[in-house]
Amino acid sequence: MDQLKNLKKKRSFRRNSPSVPRASTPKTSLKTSSPLEEEKKSEEEIKQKPQEEEIKQKPEEEIKQKQQEEEIKQKQEEEEKERIKKQKQEEEEKLEEIKKKQEEEEKERIKKQKEKEEEEERLIKQKQEEKERIKKQKEKEEEEKEKERIRIQKEEEEKIKRKKQEEEKKRKQEELKKLMLKDKQENDSKQTSKDALSHLAKPLPKEKAKKAKKMNFDEHPELVLTSNNQLDRSEWLTYVLKRNPQIKDLRERITPLNRAQNFAKIYKAGLPDVLDQLTEETILQLIMQHLVCLGSNKTKETLEKETGVKYEPKYLTDSRLHTLLRMAIRETEKVWDIVLDQRSTDGDAENDDYISELDEHLIGLGFEAEDEDAKEDVYIWKEPNDSESNLLLTEQNEIKAANLNKLVEKLTSQPNYGVTIDTFLMTYQSFTSPKKLLAKLIQRYHVPKSPNENEDEYLKRKKVIQIKVINVCTKWIEKHFSDFSNRLIRELYEFIDETLSQDDKNIAKKLRDTVVKRQKGIDKKTIIHESENIPEPKVPKNIFSTSLSLLDVEEEEVARQLTLIEFDLFSQIKPSELLNQSWSKPKFKHRAKNLLAMIERFNDVSGWVATTIINCEKIKHRTRVFTRFFKILEYCRQLNNFNAVMALLAGFNSSAIYRLKFTWAEIPKRQIEVFEQLEKEMSSDSSYKGYRDALKGVNPPCIPYLGVHLTDLTFIEDGNPDFIGDLINFSKRIQISKVIRNIQQYQQKGYELQPVQQIQSLLTKFKNLSESEIYPKSLTIEPRDASIENIQ
Repeated sequence: MDQLKNLKKKRSFRRNSPSVPRASTPKTSLKTSSPLEEEKKSEEEIKQKPQEEEIKQKPEEEIKQKQQEEEIKQKQEEEEKERIKKQKQEEEEKLEEIKKKQEEEEKERIKKQKEKEEEEERLIKQKQEEKERIKKQKEKEEEEKEKERIRIQKEEEEKIKRKKQEEEKKRKQEELKKLMLKDKQENDSKQTSKDALSHLAKPLPKEKAKKAKKMNFDEHPELVLTSNNQLDRSEWLTYVLKRNPQIKDLRERITPLNRAQNFAKIYKAGLPDVLDQLTEETILQLIMQHLVCLGSNKTKETLEKETGVKYEPKYLTDSRLHTLLRMAIRETEKVWDIVLDQRSTDGDAENDDYISELDEHLIGLGFEAEDEDAKEDVYIWKEPNDSESNLLLTEQNEIKAANLNKLVEKLTSQPNYGVTIDTFLMTYQSFTSPKKLLAKLIQRYHVPKSPNENEDEYLKRKKVIQIKVINVCTKWIEKHFSDFSNRLIRELYEFIDETLSQDDKNIAKKLRDTVVKRQKGIDKKTIIHESENIPEPKVPKNIFSTSLSLLDVEEEEVARQLTLIEFDLFSQIKPSELLNQSWSKPKFKHRAKNLLAMIERFNDVSGWVATTIINCEKIKHRTRVFTRFFKILEYCRQLNNFNAVMALLAGFNSSAIYRLKFTWAEIPKRQIEVFEQLEKEMSSDSSYKGYRDALKGVNPPCIPYLGVHLTDLTFIEDGNPDFIGDLINFSKRIQISKVIRNIQQYQQKGYELQPVQQIQSLLTKFKNLSESEIYPKSLTIEPRDASIENIQ
């Protein structure tokens, strides 16, 4: 800047300084100058020379100075440019920083806004959930109030009704006595025929008839007729048994015939065949033959006259009706004998044997769903070639439906048309019996020679089929040995010793050894594996004390022992227990011993939760127990014990516990979050999607929640027929086997945990209250209209 100022000054000085005359070229004059002039000129020239030199030098200096000025100016311009550039760069950097800062602030603002919105949404959701919970609670309470109101109303109505009945009873008493007296007089003359028929249909005794005066005939006018006898007793027994089920139960327990009758109603054995063969005429012939045996020939003649059916003499000394009834009673009573014997024995092997014996006996009576067995009397090698009458295939060339002969044939041949050994053995008890299957496999083993077949071809074909049969038998023994009763094992040994050992002693020995191992209880499937990683059990100090309670045990150890107990039950469930909805149908329940024990255990655990909470009278104690159960719930989930998780949730969601709003309000937030998360995971929404996804993501050991899988089986059973025409619907069995296989995969690996008998003993002896006891206690500890101040 200073240089620029100096340059400007110089320029202004130059402009203000007087102009210097340029040296002019001396003109040659013709005039001669004088010496003085000459000298003067010379002096002037001498003076003028420096001036000229100065004048000459000045442009050079000016040029230099200009150059310098230009350089300085250029330098200044460059500096100025550099400065401007730097300034601009600094400004840009500042702007960038400001922009970044603004963006960060904007992001922070958006983040805070989002958090705020999420918090608002969460609060709104929480409020909605709270409203929904309160709404549900109110609805439940209203429903309970309505039930209570209806109950009170019914009680009032019942009182009024009873009062009316008492009044009516008094009015009818005399009338009934008169009618009965008159009836007695009229019936005395017909006593002989009545005595003859008394063995078949006993009328209500006179003493009981007098007691029957309590019956309200206004409500049942059909019981009173104005005929010769005045009074119709035909519906009295039905009415009494309907009104008093305890009498019906007692009759069944005491009277074998009634017991057999009820048994047949449950099982509906061969009903179409019975109706086809037991026609009205057949029944009348049995009755008339019975009357003849009793010597009631006049009654028999009257019956012939009234019905128009002529009696055909059978020339029997005993009543055929009595004989048939005795046979029916004997066969059905054997069922109860087997069941009672089973209850008096210990050990799964013996129980399985009794179950198999019971199954076989029921099948013999026609009380199983063995329609196919009844028809399947064709020897397997005489079965016609494949046709629509015995085999239906899908588009993928797999069996859709077939009769038993064709299923066994494809099972033991190549290709098998989709009939795998695992699927067949897992489901065969839904359409045939173990005894019938063994018989069919033995038939299949005896391969006959075809007429146009040479010896080599025959031996080769025979060998292939026989190896297939042995493979099926081996897998059957290894994986489903509980299917074999003692009688069936004897038949299997007979086949091995008399037939198989003649063909191949080595194969016979291997198969016999397999049977012997299974009889001794040596199982290839190892459920619990020894490991160095088994955690040390967390036992309390007073573990050997008689006063030990579950409150003394840490929540994690409670969850562990609970899981060990449940896995022991779960691992024993057999495929046959999951067929034909045996867990819910009376005639198949004897098959589902372990499955029913698992269901009962589920109910016990949920009842334990509700009972333990409801027994705490003070809110602080209830809150502590709630928190403790939530921790057990969390540990059960960590152990992949979905069955226990669902049972615990069921306890929390029972109406008696769900309504304890003041207790729920005291539970820590974290515990509520765990509860809500698990409740969401186990929700029934979208067919238990949350649970199914969670189950896919876990590795064994694991205990699945059986309720979901039983529901899947129920849908398959109800949605698909057992038979397509006369053929077994095998595509249905394939669907069922997939569900069973999904359950079985979690039975293979057990938990590496140490059992503690003292804790397990406490977890198997729950003293649960019934639903009728729990709910009143819930109302006592937290009344409906109470405030928090009134709660202890």
